[in-house]
Formats: sequence, structure tokens, C-alpha cells
Amino acid sequence: MSIASINAAQSTLSWAGVGNIEGMILRYGSFRQESVDRLLLRPGIIGYRLPYLQAMDLRIAPGDLIILATDGIRPDFEKQIMPDEHPKLIAKKISSGYLKPNDDGLVLVGRYLGTDERL
Repeated sequence: MSIASINAAQSTLSWAGVGNIEGMILRYGSFRQESVDRLLLRPGIIGYRLPYLQAMDLRIAPGDLIILATDGIRPDFEKQIMPDEHPKLIAKKISSGYLKPNDDGLVLVGRYLGTDERL
């Protein structure tokens, strides 16, 4: 299980995870060149052996992609992502091209757009 929360006013993402849900931020935003930050997962079982958890807080910039994928998705998909593609198309490519045989998979892809401070 993993959880992520975006604070748009501060352009930050907080997340934590237990088990094997892949989480990554593909940095295409203005303050970093292309790079990847990964969710630090703790070993454990929700409801049985829950480890000590501490959320990691990261700055995000408009254009950054946030991706969560279950363990039914092979994790080698990140190099195939085109930065300008729509998140729906990216999720479709990942779920159809990187699904492990004999497993189920789920992918969530979102692009951080930032805030319009003029509002």
C-alpha cells in the first residue's frame, strides 16, 4: 500500500509506502533536468507487520509526472515514456506493454500542472 498527497500551495508531494507498489516522479519540470525520484518502500504487511513509516516530502514542478504501479507491472517502463505524452496514453502504454503474465496490474499516472497564482 502506498499513499501520496500533493500540497499545491507549496508545490510538494508527500508519500509513504509499505510492500511493493512502485512510485516514481519523472522530473520534467522547470527546476530539475530529467531525473527520477522513487518512493522508498518499507517491508511489511498492512494489518499484520506494519513497520515504522515516515512520509518523504519532495518538491515538484509543473510538468513532473507522478506514477504509481502495482507489482503486476514490470518496473522497466520508465525509459519508454515520452515527456509530452498525455498521462492517459502513458498509463495505457504501461498497462498494456509491461503487465506481468499471470498477474493483475494497475497504473496511475498524473502530471503536476502547478497553480495559477493569478487566481
